Amino acid sequence: MQKLEITKLTEQKLFQFMKEKESNYEAACKEFYRRYAIRTRAYIFKILYNKDDTDDIFQEAFLRFFKTMREKDEMQNIPAFLLRIARNLCLDNNKSSKRFVSVEDIVIPQEPENYEKDEMIALIDKALDLLDERQKEFFVLREYQRLSFREIGELKGTNEQAAKSVVFRAKIKIREILQPYIKEISELNRS
Repeated sequence: MQKLEITKLTEQKLFQFMKEKESNYEAACKEFYRRYAIRTRAYIFKILYNKDDTDDIFQEAFLRFFKTMREKDEMQNIPAFLLRIARNLCLDNNKSSKRFVSVEDIVIPQEPENYEKDEMIALIDKALDLLDERQKEFFVLREYQRLSFREIGELKGTNEQAAKSVVFRAKIKIREILQPYIKEISELNRS
């Protein structure tokens, strides 16, 4: 099968192609990586906020993903399965790591052209850190990964309505956290 044809396969057909013969395994892995690498890395970074840990977890997630793909005869919702692996690795990392900031993590801004937008993004990121882990994760899956509530429910082992509820509560909490900053920015813009 040519590369062009592989890119047109659905997840399930690509999985079947991978299983047909050993020589298909590498090409299928490359295609799964092409499809899900950016989304997976972004998800991990939004949970960890650390480039080095993100790189390590990202690599480990794909290694485990490919190993499991080789072992299983059947797999449903492949993207959700990969994100579940990444999520579990992030949780393990958060449990085992000590919370400290290294010098390499400190970024000194160089007069950004759009300071207010950059500041608001930074405030939202800080507000995310104040959410409980469940709200943070559901919010990231919805707003940054663009998963549907149904997909979030499947990934997290809950239903669509519960996923909506958690995201809604996260948004309310973020709004409450940001309210003083938004008010201050509005007042500054009026003057």
